Amino acid sequence: MPLIRKIVRIGNAKAITIPKGWLVYWQRKTNAPIVEVGIEVDGTLIVTPILPEKETKKEKEKHR
Repeated sequence: MPLIRKIVRIGNAKAITIPKGWLVYWQRKTNAPIVEVGIEVDGTLIVTPILPEKETKKEKEKHR
């Protein structure tokens, strides 16, 4: 069963909101904050979380 979301106006644009439960689920599953999503438009909208790339051990050492 699809989630039904209303279209809301933000300034001159229109938007939909992402359910909090969806964000909480992905943040717990990935142990990372979700700050971006990818949206595919091909007759339907597909929203996918964009996860931060994990730093390698060498990259972490560079930041020290």
